[in-house]
Order: sequence, then C-alpha cells, then structure tokens
Amino acid sequence: MNSIINRLYQNNFIDQSNIEGELIYHLKTPCIFIFSADIVADLRKQYISDEEIGGVFWAQPSFENGSRVFKINNISYVRNAIEDNPRRDNLTRKNSYFPDSMFLNKILEDIFNSNCLPIRFHTHPTKDKDPISSLSKGTFNLETSDADINASSIAYKLDSEKLLLPRALIVGNTLLSNDIFIGLYNGFITPTSFAESKKEIQNLNMERSFSKISDIEFSTGQTIGLILGAGLLLYAIAKYPKFSIPAIASIGLLVANYTINTDKIDNPNFFNKLSGGKAVINIPKVS
Repeated sequence: MNSIINRLYQNNFIDQSNIEGELIYHLKTPCIFIFSADIVADLRKQYISDEEIGGVFWAQPSFENGSRVFKINNISYVRNAIEDNPRRDNLTRKNSYFPDSMFLNKILEDIFNSNCLPIRFHTHPTKDKDPISSLSKGTFNLETSDADINASSIAYKLDSEKLLLPRALIVGNTLLSNDIFIGLYNGFITPTSFAESKKEIQNLNMERSFSKISDIEFSTGQTIGLILGAGLLLYAIAKYPKFSIPAIASIGLLVANYTINTDKIDNPNFFNKLSGGKAVINIPKVS
C-alpha cells in the first residue's frame, strides 16, 4: 500500500468504496473544512470577474474535539494555460480553466509530501455586457458545469491505489457585494451540484426573514401605505412593462443571490457564501 494512503487510512481520514466497479479511496465522513480568514480574503482579492482562474488548496488533516477537520491555510494559484495553443472550440480564459500541467504536477507533489491533501479549485466569472446580465451570471454561475463534473471524477493515482478528492468552485460578484462563494463538490462525499444545498439555505433564510416580518406591528397608516404602494407597483408594471419587467427581474436575481448567504448560518453543508472571516463547510456523513 502507498505510504500516503496507508497513513491516511490508519489515521481514520479516508475510507474505501467501490465506485463504478473500482475500489477507490476517498475522504471519510462526516468531516469539516475550515478555510482561514486569510485564505478567504485572498480569494476575494485575486478573483477576476471576467476570467477563470484556479489553483490548489492545501488541506491539512486533523482531529479537533473528536471531529475530522481539514484546515485550509495555504493556497497555490496555477496559471490558466487554456490559450497557450491555438484552439477551434471557442474556449478562452473568459469561459474555461485549464491549469499549466507542469506547474500543477509540481504543486501536487509538494502538497502530498507535506502531509496535506490537494483540493483543486477554479472560478466562474460573473461580469457580462450589462448590469442585468451580470446579475444573472452571478446567480446562475454558482453551479458546476458538465466539464466541472466530469473532471471531478478523476482520482489521483498513488502507486497502485487511487484517491478521489472533492473539488472547489469559487465565485464572486463585485457588482452585488464583496461576498465570495466557496463550494465543495464530488469526491464521492458531496453532491456534484449545489442546487439542493442552495435551496436548503434559501429556505432557512426565507423562514428567518418571514419570522422577522411577522413580528412587526404595522399601524393603520402604515398598512394603508403598503396597500397603496403595492397598487402603484402593479399599475407601473401594467403601464410600463418595457421598463418594469427588467427591474422586477433584477430584484428577483438580487433576492435569489441574497438568500443563499451563509453569514448567519453555522457550518452550512457543502458551501459557504460570506463577506469575510473564516469559512467553515460541513460535510455530513455519507450513508
């Protein structure tokens, strides 16, 4: 058995499963990923809104209070080499990330030799030709592509063993805020899509918002004002659809983006969307 695999297995950090007819090692669950505040700040600083960048997180395995924890205190950015050679598939730095293979392999070797685990990541851009398109892109790009999912199924080969690790998706949107989205996918321990986990966070945030609103007592005058305001809004929509429909669409996108913030949620599952501080991501036990 490979020495790295053996150490991780003996220390209860990885397990083995039959994945599509092949025995492959993967992280053991439940576990927690903790991205330091410095890493979160650096991701916000380095994020490019109209290009894809990427690299590798150094995940240090540890146990804290009986919990399996992977600490991210180091990061290596790897140059996007997608445009190094002429292409005919319209892939550019604007819409794809392909790491410099020589530099990536050196980084991976250094990470494994440092008793850490590599969590590869890339970003999705959010800037588009106009503000509404950018809002839309900032909402819908918080999701993995088919190419992301396919790449995430590739395991590391360590001698005769294979180790599958999750990947990370990073998305920012300077048009809306300084929030940064950090999501973990696949690795046989997390979903390949964030759809369900985003819906869970949205429901929690909406319930909290409705609870706060229901606790507010409106006076008769305030109630009349709200009714009149709603009536004027409906009138404006009917009379000026050319202007009001894009405005409503923008509001909808803002609400969708706001409701997946995890600032007030402890240890959210699979992703964290925050403005600063450390990012904690919980990975529940895989049944």
